Order: sequence, then structure tokens, then C-alpha cells
Amino acid sequence: MPYHKDKRAGRRSGRGRRAVGWLAALTAGAGLLAGCGHAPSAAARPLAVVNGRPVTAADWHTFLAATEVLQGTPIQVTAQVQQAGVQDLVQDDLVTQWALAHHWTTEAAASRQAEQVLNQDIAPGLGGAKALKASLARFHLSPAAFRQYVTQQIIVQEVYNRVTAPVPAATAAQAAAYYHQHPGQFIQPPEIEVRHILVKTKAEAEKLLNQIRHGASFSALARRYSLDKASAVHGGELGWVLRGPQSGLVPHFYEVMDQLQPGQYGIAHTRYGYHIIEVQAVRAGQVMPLNAVEAQVEQQLTQTARDNAYNAFVARIRQQSHVTITGSSTASRSKG
Repeated sequence: MPYHKDKRAGRRSGRGRRAVGWLAALTAGAGLLAGCGHAPSAAARPLAVVNGRPVTAADWHTFLAATEVLQGTPIQVTAQVQQAGVQDLVQDDLVTQWALAHHWTTEAAASRQAEQVLNQDIAPGLGGAKALKASLARFHLSPAAFRQYVTQQIIVQEVYNRVTAPVPAATAAQAAAYYHQHPGQFIQPPEIEVRHILVKTKAEAEKLLNQIRHGASFSALARRYSLDKASAVHGGELGWVLRGPQSGLVPHFYEVMDQLQPGQYGIAHTRYGYHIIEVQAVRAGQVMPLNAVEAQVEQQLTQTARDNAYNAFVARIRQQSHVTITGSSTASRSKG
């Protein structure tokens, strides 16, 4: 529907890793980054030392640029973002060293899998091999460096999968207990049932609205005149939407819509033209029944348990390791 705002898939923050599609998993594994613009640096200044291996600014650049490639947007680097990113680099380095030392996988095996993931998942997900190549050039990242990044993330994901494999799936009883303990998390927001007719000019919109107010069929006029062909075939119906920005509609559309009561009309001007809007009904927020959210709650509880198990595993590795994280003026040391 052309009046909807463009949307990008959200990225999950945090240290946990989901066993999902590789493009999403790698983006999630790339840390807590969002924003715009940075200048790459290939300096070898250590940002941290993990069991004697330096984590350099070049490593940081690869990490940063790989995230940009995967999410398709530049990144604004702040001190807080860099600190979080260095922690993620250290964690991934610790896990990678441990996995290779304990023969959970080999770099050669992970590299072969990385090649498959690049060709079968990442490149198609970004629009093809040419689009991937262009994105690498845009963010000043060599194909070899990106392949190495993907290889490491595959090793880390393999460790996550093996560590969390014994974690049992959440049960229906656990999901029900969580549901009853957190009722505020399961309230369906108020919704509006709305339809519209999109035309080019204000004069057209006012003319059609006058006809509607004098008894003409809204749905018939939508089918005949609306420029939004996707909804026109359904009489202009958009169905049930949330209020405000959560509706997914362009700003002035939802601003007018939110002011209307059932049976009322309004005209909104957006970049697409003029919309004759009718609010058909409203329904108040209500608590979603358990059977509607039970599977989702079970999945989330299982994911949380797996993330906790992985984070506990990483903490044990860190206690057995020698890690020094340096900053511009301070350094923190963790030794086991």
C-alpha cells in the first residue's frame, strides 16, 4: 500500500544469539550499533588483549563495517557504542579461541560454511552478489575481511548452539505462569477500522466527500476513483490499524484519522495526494487471551533461558582467561 511508510526489519540488541537465518543472526551478533557516518581506521593500536592476542582498531573497523554492510546503513560511533562493541569483540574472541582449542570446530570447516552462507544467504539477502560487492566497497571493507568476520560469527554461533542444546524448551505451564504474572505485557492496544479514497487534488477529494455525505457509496467510489489500487479493489478498506505512528501509515494520514470518531470523515494531504478517510469503528485495548500468545511466550522463555546459559558459559571462559581492555585514558583488567 503506497501510503504506508517504508519499514526495515528491526535488529535485536544484546549478547544473546538466536539460531535464525544467517543474515539476521550475523546482524544481531554485530552488536548495539545504529546511526550514521564514521571514518575507517586501519591503525594497529590495541583496544584490548585477549589471552595475549591484541584486539586492534583494524579489528574494530572490520566489526563496524561488517555491521554496516549487513544492515545497509552507516553507523555513528560514540564512546558508549565503541565500548559496547569492544566488549562484543572480546567476547567473540574468547569464544572463538576456546572453540578452536577444544576442537568444537575448525577454522577450515567454519570458512567453508562461511562461503556457503555468503553465497546462499547473505548475498541474496542484500540483493545479489553485485549488491554485496557494492556494499563492501561503500563501507571500505575487503571481501576477505568480511569473509573472515562471517567465519568467526559461524564459530561463535556453533558454540552457542552446542552450549544451549541441553536447555529444555519452555512448557505450556511455564508460559501460563509468566502470562498471569505479567498481565501488562499482553494488552492489545486500541485499534481503528479505517478506509480511504486517494485522489490527486483537494478539489477532487472535496467533491467525492460531498457525494458520500449525500448518500453515495464509499466503497463504490473507492473502487472507481481511488489511486491506491491495492485497497480500491476492497472498497478502500485498510482494516484494523493502531493509532499514531504504530499504525504504519504516513504522518498526516494518521493524525487526521486519530481525531475521527466512527462514522466521521476527514481529508488528509500526504505526499501521495489527498485521502478521504472514514473511521468505521474503534475498539478499546484489551488483554489478549492466553491461547493467542502462548506459543510466543514459550518461544521467548526458551530463548531467554538459552541466552542465559550462553552468557553463563562465556562468563566461565572469561574467568579462566586473561583479558585487558584499554581506553583512551583508563584500562580495566579481568584475570582469572
